[in-house]
Amino acid sequence: MNPYRFVILCLFAAASALAWLTPGSKANTVFGRLNYSQFWLAIFLTLATISSVAVALGGKARALKISAVWLGLLAAILITELLAWSWPARHQMDNPWYIDAGGGTTDSIELPFERPPHLKWRGLSRGDLAFMNHDDDPYARTITFETDFEGFHNAKDIRQADLVMIGDSYTEAGNIPEDENFTSLASRKLGLSARNLGRAGYTTPTELIVLKKYGLPCRPKFIVWQIAESNDLAECIAYENWIAKGRGPYFQTIFRNSSAGIPSASERWQRRSPTYNLFTALRHHDLNPWPFTGTFTDRQQNEIPIRFALEFGLQQPARGHRGWPTFSTALAEGAEICRTNNIHLLVVLIPMKYRALGPYTHFPPGVRERAEAFPGASQEDSLGPLLQLFCDAHKIPFADATPILREKAKAGDLVYLPFDTHLSPAGHQAVAELITDKLKQTLP
Repeated sequence: MNPYRFVILCLFAAASALAWLTPGSKANTVFGRLNYSQFWLAIFLTLATISSVAVALGGKARALKISAVWLGLLAAILITELLAWSWPARHQMDNPWYIDAGGGTTDSIELPFERPPHLKWRGLSRGDLAFMNHDDDPYARTITFETDFEGFHNAKDIRQADLVMIGDSYTEAGNIPEDENFTSLASRKLGLSARNLGRAGYTTPTELIVLKKYGLPCRPKFIVWQIAESNDLAECIAYENWIAKGRGPYFQTIFRNSSAGIPSASERWQRRSPTYNLFTALRHHDLNPWPFTGTFTDRQQNEIPIRFALEFGLQQPARGHRGWPTFSTALAEGAEICRTNNIHLLVVLIPMKYRALGPYTHFPPGVRERAEAFPGASQEDSLGPLLQLFCDAHKIPFADATPILREKAKAGDLVYLPFDTHLSPAGHQAVAELITDKLKQTLP
């Protein structure tokens, strides 16, 4: 063997060994140490070593063939990677049902925003506590989210319905299959036609508009008005601010980033790049740290990591909340409209995730104590008792889903999704049971 070739071969072999063995331990890597660039550098040096051996043993003719293969392969990879970087995104990457994912709202004047009619998205739906943390969701499911002719989450265009559901994201429920949400479940249990008029990001004054504009034309016998402890009062303040600022584009005017959901060139490249996708398939998937995390043990004794959010309902008590006057005024007006139109109204409160699931979740030392120190953690000052008193005073039928969700959680049912602030299918089943039991009392 030519001594120069032997030296080159030894150098490539040494560099290859160093590339595989010297990187330090780190998360989300191949073999626990190689990130994307280190992994492909090690692959390149290994292939170069093998090629050097082949050249050393095969002479000039083989060297030319190997060089041609290398050039062709590198050119193909380079072109593919450039296309992955520069080609515009033509498909919404995260579920547009989530407001912060973008792509699922249109500007409006009467309402802060609406959804496009006949929107249809299908894909792997990460929970909001996963994509907010730029993270994988090991519990993500493939979901179809679609809207009807007026932009509500119904696969079919329904113009008349016995039962109409209004509310926010808990009712719209675009993160689970449509036939698993409490609208569909209660409809089947009661034998009533139903239309889902829930919309993420709405609260009582905007839901009142939905009731008047979209609910009454359905000529329903029953209306279920879902209330969210987590953010309805805070969203009332956002709605007031939007009106005060002239009803401009809602997310730019109030509090959210108008570029939410628009993937960067780097994100597009990562989704499309064959080299990055191979690296992703081979690497160990470690989750990014999340400060408010515990472990829930289900009926099968599986220990499931659970993420919680510092929701508005936890940060500020309902009693004395600045959003209460707007919230309660809209609810009272909606109740009067239902009475005038001989519609049976049921108000249903969905608690924030921590209130229902927190008592049955094991937390690391200090986490529960910090959560309980928040002003909204106290049950006495929460939205449930306040709303119960309000509904009693206005003779509005009321159901608090907190007890049934806690009961199911205590028995080992995971009633909220692990990496999401919203109900799981088991949680929707529990709420559907509650609604069904309440409405059956009024059926002939």
